[in-house]
Amino acid sequence: MPTADEIKTHFMTNFYDDGFISHFISLYKFEASAPIQKVIHSFKYQQRYKVALYMGLLMGKELFRQQTFPKIDFIVPLPLHPVRLADRGFNQAEYLCRGISPIIKAPVLPRLIKRVVNTVTQTSLNVKQRKKNVAGAFKVKKGIQIKDKVILLVDDVKTTGATINECACELMKFGPSKIIAATLAVVK
Repeated sequence: MPTADEIKTHFMTNFYDDGFISHFISLYKFEASAPIQKVIHSFKYQQRYKVALYMGLLMGKELFRQQTFPKIDFIVPLPLHPVRLADRGFNQAEYLCRGISPIIKAPVLPRLIKRVVNTVTQTSLNVKQRKKNVAGAFKVKKGIQIKDKVILLVDDVKTTGATINECACELMKFGPSKIIAATLAVVK
C-alpha cells in the first residue's frame, strides 16, 4: 500500500493545481511484475469480474476506514469508449464501483459520464501526450442532478492523472460540491 506521503505527493503533483479533485486514495503501488499488476490484468484482460468486485470491496473498506471526506453521494466509474467496451465486454472500473457501493452505501452511476472520443491507448504516452489525448474525450449525461453532491470517481490504475482530471473537469461543469478520486493502484 502506498504511504500517506506518497499519496499526498501524487495528489499535489497531479490534482491540486487543477482544483477538480479534493481527495485522492489508492490502495496499491503498481509496479511491473508486482502481484497487483497480475491481479489487475486478470480482471481487465481475462474477464475475471469477481476479482474486480472483490478488489472494489477492499477499496470500499479503505474508503470507509479513512472517512477523511464528506459522505459520498454517487460512485462513478471512468468510462470506456463504446468500441473499447464492446471489445473488452465490460468496464473494469464499473466492477470496482460495484464492490465499493455496498460498503460506503452510495449508488453507482455507470452512465453519468460518456467517453465520446475513442482515444488511443495511453500506455506508451508521456504526461503531455496523455493530457492532449483525453482532452474533450468525455461528456456528462444531462438529467442526473449532481449539483452540490459528492462524487467518487473510480478507475483501476492512476498513472499521470490525465484521464481522471479530464473526467473531473467535465463533472465540475455541473456543480458537484466535491470530487474524490480513487484507484486500486497508482504507478510509482
